[in-house]
Amino acid sequence: SKTAILKSNCFDLSTLSNPGITFQYHMFGLNMGTIALEASTDDMVWDQLWSLSGDQGDQWKSVYVSLSAYVSASSMSVRFYGVTGPGWASDIAIDD
Repeated sequence: SKTAILKSNCFDLSTLSNPGITFQYHMFGLNMGTIALEASTDDMVWDQLWSLSGDQGDQWKSVYVSLSAYVSASSMSVRFYGVTGPGWASDIAIDD
């Protein structure tokens, strides 16, 4: 299996009352792996906010994840952490 990490720049959420992130994912394949959304305020310790594994069908699906736990953070980042499954049929995509 292979790992991919897509990390954001730092955000200041301290002025927001209800922060969140919306994205779409597509996970289709017999050997599907796992994708996770994680957050950090120090780029060292990452908290998992959302995760999904396995074949989710051949369609795009939308997700909203609250970042309310980080509303007092003056600096935080999010990242997508993906791990493929054991075979070639493990395509994971994110968008929007």
